[in-house]
Amino acid sequence: MNSPAKNFLTRAFPVPKSLSLSNVSVSLFDGRLSFFELKRSKDKLYSKAFGTVPFPVIRPSKLDEKQKTEAVSALRSFSKIHKYFYVHIVVHEGDAYVFRLAVPTTNPDELHSAIESVLEENVPIPPAEAIFEYDIISHDSMRNETVVAVSVVSEKIIESYVDLLSLGGLLPVSFETEARALSRSLFPMESSDIAIILAINQHHSVISIVEKRRAIFSSSIEVGAHDINQAVEKTMKKETDTIFDASLPVFSVIHDELAKVLVFWKTQEKKIKDFKNISRIILTGSDSLAPSFARYISLSFSMPVEVGSVWTNIVSPEECLPDLSRRDSLDYGALIGALLK
Repeated sequence: MNSPAKNFLTRAFPVPKSLSLSNVSVSLFDGRLSFFELKRSKDKLYSKAFGTVPFPVIRPSKLDEKQKTEAVSALRSFSKIHKYFYVHIVVHEGDAYVFRLAVPTTNPDELHSAIESVLEENVPIPPAEAIFEYDIISHDSMRNETVVAVSVVSEKIIESYVDLLSLGGLLPVSFETEARALSRSLFPMESSDIAIILAINQHHSVISIVEKRRAIFSSSIEVGAHDINQAVEKTMKKETDTIFDASLPVFSVIHDELAKVLVFWKTQEKKIKDFKNISRIILTGSDSLAPSFARYISLSFSMPVEVGSVWTNIVSPEECLPDLSRRDSLDYGALIGALLK
């Protein structure tokens, strides 16, 4: 049984229910402000608006005054042009800690305190400064045990986002990490397998393990589409190699991180009851469609590799074709997932 989706802002900064109905999500990393807006019609969700605009290369928790001034100006301009005021925010995965945990209780009222009591053993954030959310993966009444997927973010990071956004004229009504949001957009509700999501963003990539549509592990590396494109541009000047050959040094970094994640999961075999192997790798991010990349990953790990669909849990593109190509849609998976509850 899965718990209802929650968000990090709820516990730290309760928001009036009327404001939480916002259907706009925003991300502020990798030198871009990206946004997505959903609309509801006859109990179905459709894309209404989306886009990407230049934004200072920042992490809200590590701003100097010059960066902060530039970011606030960009946010004010965005809010004024698009008339958005209440937004759901996607947090850079590098600011999050994700883990799977079995706690000795099946009482819903005891879960939060049971998880809180072991936070210090799992994340390098003092419990008093940690904001966490969890999703239930399974209950075992015979063992009096509940397995949960836990995601933790420092309260200071959430506060830095709130401060920056409010100065820019935007009120955050929820926060989601990339891994949690992607798992909700790419997997159907009834998903039961264990898979990996590999999301290639502009300046970073996220690798997450997902069990029953819940992120149970994540890793963020500072390599992304920008590095792939730079490598290709250099090679095109030489005109000696293929695009795949040019991209291979970047692909190799991603490959090596994937290998580490797979090794990590294997080490969990003796710790997890009814352990299952990872069944497939799902790609997202437009640059995950780079020539031969999927085949390279599939052959390297002897595992099925497929390109995800960000429309999985909203209206089918066949039913209502969005004004967004399949390739470009792959850059909006986390933004869409942040709007799905």
